[in-house]
Amino acid sequence: MRLGVVVATEKSDKPLKLEMDFSLPKPLVLVTCLILTFIFFSLLFLTTKFPFSNDEAIYFEMVTRLIHGQGLTSLLFRDFIPQLDQQAFWYPPLYFYFIALLYMIFGETIVVGRMFSVLCGAMVLGLMYLFVRTKLSYSYSVVGVIALLITDPYLQDGSIIARMELLCIVFGLVAVIFHWQWLKKPTFLTNVWTGIFATLSLLTHPTGFIFVLPIGISILFAHYPNVRSRITSWLLFGVPTLIGLATWATTFIGHFDAFLAQNVVQMHRKEYINYFMLRSIRELPLKRVLLLTYLFSNSFYIIRMLEQGLLKKQTNRFLFLLALSTLIFPVLMKEMWYLVYLPLLGSVFLLLNLEWFWLRKIYYAGLVFVLLIAVNLMIYLNSINQIVLKTQTYEEYGQAISDRLPEGEKVLLSIFPDPYFYLHQQRPDLQLRESPNTPNNEPLDPAIYNTILSDVNYLVISMVPNNTLTQYYQENLETVVYQDKSAGHYDLLILKLKPLEERAPVQVRKSMYWQYPKF
Repeated sequence: MRLGVVVATEKSDKPLKLEMDFSLPKPLVLVTCLILTFIFFSLLFLTTKFPFSNDEAIYFEMVTRLIHGQGLTSLLFRDFIPQLDQQAFWYPPLYFYFIALLYMIFGETIVVGRMFSVLCGAMVLGLMYLFVRTKLSYSYSVVGVIALLITDPYLQDGSIIARMELLCIVFGLVAVIFHWQWLKKPTFLTNVWTGIFATLSLLTHPTGFIFVLPIGISILFAHYPNVRSRITSWLLFGVPTLIGLATWATTFIGHFDAFLAQNVVQMHRKEYINYFMLRSIRELPLKRVLLLTYLFSNSFYIIRMLEQGLLKKQTNRFLFLLALSTLIFPVLMKEMWYLVYLPLLGSVFLLLNLEWFWLRKIYYAGLVFVLLIAVNLMIYLNSINQIVLKTQTYEEYGQAISDRLPEGEKVLLSIFPDPYFYLHQQRPDLQLRESPNTPNNEPLDPAIYNTILSDVNYLVISMVPNNTLTQYYQENLETVVYQDKSAGHYDLLILKLKPLEERAPVQVRKSMYWQYPKF
C-alpha cells in the first residue's frame, strides 16, 4: 500500500510530494501473531478464567489410576456410573491415554492437562488456517477467521479446560484437510489418512462424527470414473475406521453388559438436560447475538448453495455438508462443551458469506464481522472482570474446606469450582466422591442414591441439586458446618449429615422413579 503526503516548503509555495510505502504484513505473519496472542492469554488465565470442574476431577483421577496400574477406573464417581470402579466404558479411551503419557513425562497435575488443551487450541487455529486459506477469495479473509476464533468464548474456554473436545477437533480437522486434498486430487494415500484421522477423532470423543459424517457422505457421493474406483475409495476410508472401532470394541466386548449399562445411564441423564444453546440464547444477551449470528450465517450459506445450484461441484458439496453438520448437531447435543463446533466452522461460512456480499458491493455487511469481534471482546472483558472481583484464590477456597473436614471423613462434592485438586494434594486422608449435576426433572433410582449417600457423612455443595436430593439433605441434616457467600468469595456450604442409623432414606414419587440397568 502506497501513501502519498503533500507538504509545502518555507522557501517555495510549490508543494513537495513525499511518497512512502506502507504494506500490511502477510496473512501468515498476522495469523502467527494472533495465535501467539491466543496462547499468551490462555496461559495467563490458565487456572482462573474457567475454574476447575468436577469433570476434570473425574478424568484426572481416572488417568492417575491408569498410570498406577489400577486401570481406567474411578472411585470418585463410582455407583453413579455402574461398575466405574472396575472399568470405564462410558468414553472412548484415546484422550485418557494421551493425558496419561503427558502426566508420566511432566508430572501428575491438572495444570499439565490444561496446558495440553492450550496446545490443542493453538493447533486448531493453525489447522484452520491451513484449511481456510485456499477457500476464500481475499487473502486477508483468513486473518478474519482466525481473529473471530481467538476471541471466541467457546474456543477460549475449550482450550483451557482439561477435556477431550479440542483433541477431537484436532484429529477431525486433519481428516477434513486430507479429504479436501482428496477431492481436489484423489490418491489412495490421502484417503487412507482421512480414514485414520477420522477414526482417531471418533476414538477421542463421539462428537468426532460432526466431521466424520460429512466426510463419509462426501466420499459416498463423490464423482468416480467407474464402480471399481468407487468401491476402492469406500474401502480406503472405511477400513481404517472399522479397524479402529473394532480395536476399541475388544476392550469392552467381554464386559458388554457394563458398557451398555454405563452408556444407558449417561444417555438417561442427558435426556433431561436443558438445551444449553437455547438457554444461552434466552438468558445471555451477548451470547444470544453471537450464537444467532452464526446460526443465521450457516443457514444463509446452506440456502445460497441450494438456490444457486452449486452442489454439483464436490468441494462445494463437502462445505455444504460441514455447514449443515455444524448447524444441527451442536444444538442437539445439549451440553455447553459442544457449542465450540458452531463458531469453529461457522466463522468460515461467515467470511464466505461476507465475501459474497462484498463482491456484490454490499459493503455494509462487513459490519457483522465488526459486531462479532466487539461481542467476543465484551464477553472476554466480562470474564476478566469476574476474575478481578474474585479476591479469594483457589488455594484459600480449598483451605477453607479442608480446615472444616475431620480426618478420614467421607465427603460428597457437589460444588463449583471443584476443590478436589486441593484436597487430593493436601488431604489424602479424605474419602471423596463426586456428585453429578442432576437435573430437577430427572427420574432417580433411590436404591443407587441410598447406596451412595449412606457412604458419606459430609456434603460440600454450592450448586442447587435435584429436588429429591435437596429434600434428603434437609431431612438428614445434623448441622451446617460452614457457609460462605461473601463478596469476592466462591459460594460454599458444608453440611454434616446425621448418623446413618438416624437418616431417612431417599424416596421418590412414582413418576420420578427410574431403575438403573441390571447386569
